[in-house]
Amino acid sequence: MDNRNVFWIFILLLDSVQMLSQPVYEVDTSYPVHSLDKYLMVWEDTTKDFSLDSLQARADLHFQPWERFDQSLHSSSAYWVKVSLTSQTGLSDWILQFERQYPYTTGWSRGNGKIDVFGFRKNEMLFHKKSGADYRKSEKEIKERWNLGRVRIDLSKNDTIQLITRIEGTSFGFPPIINFTLCQKDFENHEWAASSRSFMIRFMLGAVFILLIYHFSLFLYLRRKVYGLFSLWLFTSFLSLSMVVDLGIPNEFIIGNYPGIRFSLWMLCSNLIWITFWFFGRAFIDTRKRYPVFDKWILGIAGFLLLEMVINLSMISIKKLGLTSPEMGFHFLFLSICTFFGFFLALALAIRKDALARYFGIGAMIATLSTILGGVWQQGLINLSFDPFVWGIFLQIIAYSFGLAYRSQLQAQAFKRAQLELLEAEKSKIEIQHIKDLNELKSRFFANVSHEFRTPLTLILGMLNRFDPGDKTETEEALIPKKSIDIIRRNATRLQNLVEQLLDLSKVESGHVLLHLKCDALVQFVRTIVLDFESIARQKNIHFNTIFPAEPAGAYFDEDKLGKIVSNLLSNAFKFTPQGGTVGFRMQVEGDFIILEVSDTGRGIHPDEVDKIFDRFYRIEGNEAKGSGIGLALTRELVGLHQGQIKVDSVEGSGTKFIVRLPYTLDRLPSSVKAPVNGSIMNQGQNGSLLPAEEKEEIEQSEQPEALIVEDHEELREFISQILSPEYQVLMAEDGEQAEKIAIDRLPNIIISDVMMPRRDGYELTHRLKSNIKTSHIPVILLTAKAGQENKMSGLRQGADAYMTKPFSEDELLIRMKNLIQAREEIWKQFQHLGSAVVSGLKLSSMDDRFFQQVQTVIKDHLSDEFFSVDDLARAVGFSRSQLHRKLKALVDKSPNQLIREMRLQRAKVLLDAKTGNISEIAYEVGYSNLSYFSKSFKEFFGETPSKLLEK
Repeated sequence: MDNRNVFWIFILLLDSVQMLSQPVYEVDTSYPVHSLDKYLMVWEDTTKDFSLDSLQARADLHFQPWERFDQSLHSSSAYWVKVSLTSQTGLSDWILQFERQYPYTTGWSRGNGKIDVFGFRKNEMLFHKKSGADYRKSEKEIKERWNLGRVRIDLSKNDTIQLITRIEGTSFGFPPIINFTLCQKDFENHEWAASSRSFMIRFMLGAVFILLIYHFSLFLYLRRKVYGLFSLWLFTSFLSLSMVVDLGIPNEFIIGNYPGIRFSLWMLCSNLIWITFWFFGRAFIDTRKRYPVFDKWILGIAGFLLLEMVINLSMISIKKLGLTSPEMGFHFLFLSICTFFGFFLALALAIRKDALARYFGIGAMIATLSTILGGVWQQGLINLSFDPFVWGIFLQIIAYSFGLAYRSQLQAQAFKRAQLELLEAEKSKIEIQHIKDLNELKSRFFANVSHEFRTPLTLILGMLNRFDPGDKTETEEALIPKKSIDIIRRNATRLQNLVEQLLDLSKVESGHVLLHLKCDALVQFVRTIVLDFESIARQKNIHFNTIFPAEPAGAYFDEDKLGKIVSNLLSNAFKFTPQGGTVGFRMQVEGDFIILEVSDTGRGIHPDEVDKIFDRFYRIEGNEAKGSGIGLALTRELVGLHQGQIKVDSVEGSGTKFIVRLPYTLDRLPSSVKAPVNGSIMNQGQNGSLLPAEEKEEIEQSEQPEALIVEDHEELREFISQILSPEYQVLMAEDGEQAEKIAIDRLPNIIISDVMMPRRDGYELTHRLKSNIKTSHIPVILLTAKAGQENKMSGLRQGADAYMTKPFSEDELLIRMKNLIQAREEIWKQFQHLGSAVVSGLKLSSMDDRFFQQVQTVIKDHLSDEFFSVDDLARAVGFSRSQLHRKLKALVDKSPNQLIREMRLQRAKVLLDAKTGNISEIAYEVGYSNLSYFSKSFKEFFGETPSKLLEK
């Protein structure tokens, strides 16, 4: 036997002796978890060069029990560990775990880097299994979470195996962990229960991801830089939080398959989170525009961090350094410098008066402090139950999410203020331009009007001077030929028309022109006006084409206003149509509207002037000699008075067409008109008021009360009108529907109505009037041929105040009307006796009582408001000004102004009697800012001055 064989036999025997000298751990399967630390034999490979073969070839290696081993392991060494296992029952799919978590490190830096497990039965190698964070997922026996170090162990009954394990630290530079635990598969996670605290971290990770998607969507939609940078910071924060969580997305799909980039990626994220944070802050505050000095500091810190990141990544890729390598000391120096300057920059921003700078500065200070606290905690100098890095980032994200909303609100407010300022500036500019344009238009207008007046005046004066008798005596007569008289008359009429047009335009624009409607043959009326222009057409050799529709039923129109509209349009067409041209007029009926079309073949209108032809004082350039420029302006105003429309279509050089659309039914006509009385409509301004808003007193009422007669028989209606007209102002309606409109608008003192009528009978009319708060106070007398008691009771149940049968006595009707009105006057007297502050004793209907209580409540709530007006009161109770006036006059014989004034004075008297303050304080409290006027009004109402009352 040669020496070589003797040597190997000696080595194997020596190894067998060593294996036999190592205690064998017997696994009792009745216990699911076994710690093997007491049975471990450990040897340190300081060179990391030993392989399994070289280890087995060296018999002089001294393995020590783990309990007596120096457990201060080094990242520069690899460690070989031996342990022997046996089991009487055998092991099936048990798990051998090698490590516990570091308590002060992030998820990416936990665990061993490379773990190689070799299994031997006597001298036969059974398996080689790999685990650890620095092995690719595909190389590991258990395809599981990347940072868990564990392998499967199977053992036959009464069998003994020796496990030889090589362990290295992580690529981060952390030393390896030696902790062997054998457990059943169902108990494999018992050591990782401590990581249950990561549930909150997982929740934070999910919240950050949702916020990332939300703000990135805002960036895509709004294209605002601040949302993009915030989303970028959220992304780096998301990656950083993933370092702490074992099941983060980057862990599974990046680190699991490419462990070599783990440290580089960690270093990249740890720097980018700060770089993107400061760039986000730069956009959040807009330091480039608002704080240029701070902006340079932010760019300096971000550039400093970027430089440090590039240097680190270069050193890691070239020298394969870890975080604990001495060469990486400058990394912590860089971070310390950046943290120092970042804290003071954040402090400088936090003390600014600017809201956004303060908001970001405070948030940055919190981030800096959490970084410092995290570094102390990671070194194990303090014990915390939470990860300050994670909580610092998460609280910042939440704070800045609200901060972005706050920033948007501030920007919206600033934008609104800027818009208001811009609007005010534009309004001022427009007003100045408007005044300038108005002055220019007025100057042009007066020049045009002067020209219009000068021509007829020249003709009139010329004719008069021509036939002036001169030196003849006063008794001598001057003979003027008929032809000259016609010229004088025609030009005087022209002057009169010009003056009337000016007056009409002024009245319409001031709102004092009302429609006086009548129900008549509308088409026939228009036809008469149109055909009057045939003589002009013959004189000027102009073709005149007309088209008229069939006569519509129940058409209402104002003869004067409609006539002026038609005449102005036709006059305008003939004025601008040359000889041999054509003027067309077409009238159509569409539903409740009439359409009037007036066309001509004149020179047309330039597109730039189409929008101006309806302006007052405006005349088309080059046509100054043909008109005053007010006819179309008046036409537009008259059309608007009907709530109609007028438009013009014109092609320069081809002609012009005017199209007017006007309503002709009562339902379509504006509410500023009255229903027909004696064939015409009583005129009234919109909301019943033609008087200016600053009027001191209410609408004047006639001394005679108003009576509304509702009767479908025309002759009987006229007969009742003749009976009432000596003592009443008479309003008339031919059916209940028409009567209700008049009653709501006019609020007459009394209503006499027939029962049997078309569209709405007397019973329904009475019920609707008594159910309407605006008309519930009006007494109603029903007239009918039905004399039965049942019919009478039906009328009374609807709320009628009296019921009379036909034929009726004239005297009885007048007496009943007088009694009903006098009964209302008795309520007035009682109200005056009780005083305006008391209404409980008034004999009003429940609806009227509620209404009056509402009026008083509104007035009481606004007693101290000196600007509270009748219009405000009317709006509060849902009435127009005129309706409120008539309603209160009918109920308590007081105008709204009277009621407000007296309630103010009544309240003042109560306060003066109670001596709750001095006179000026009480005057202000009841809405009087003028003390002398208050004293005067108080004395007029109570007969003594407030001072005398206060002295009692």
